[in-house]
Amino acid sequence: MDKVDIAYATIDDLNDLIHIEDSSFKTDKLSRRQMRYMLSKAKAFILLAQIKSVTVAYCICFIPALPRTARLYSLAVLKEYRNRGIADQLIKNVLKKLQSLGYTSCNLEVRNKDASAKSLYIKNDFKEVQFLPAYYEDGEDGVRMKRLFDKDK
Repeated sequence: MDKVDIAYATIDDLNDLIHIEDSSFKTDKLSRRQMRYMLSKAKAFILLAQIKSVTVAYCICFIPALPRTARLYSLAVLKEYRNRGIADQLIKNVLKKLQSLGYTSCNLEVRNKDASAKSLYIKNDFKEVQFLPAYYEDGEDGVRMKRLFDKDK
């Protein structure tokens, strides 16, 4: 398996991020303008996964002022690179970064029918905390999940 490099996204990665976004989602997509805002002005960070200098995945995390909860906002992996553990590596890096910044918890929302994504989050110690009826643009239900961090880690 090829080595996966994790790095922070910059404005120079905008085209790669939009390509992954458009390839991964049919609804609830970030526009180019929204993605540019995420990279430049939002209280957020974006991690990239790269294989042989090709960006294959990203993870966006909102980081509001403490003591508020961080939010894993979006995670996407190009179809041809799925099921290789890349999303899991991104999540682990995001969680490590959040802990180092002093966050005590992280929330996310996921499609209720997306069993593989929910399983990935559960594997990373997220717990289902709220059902979200008709949460997504296409009317699909969502689930809010929460991850608490150990204070001694």
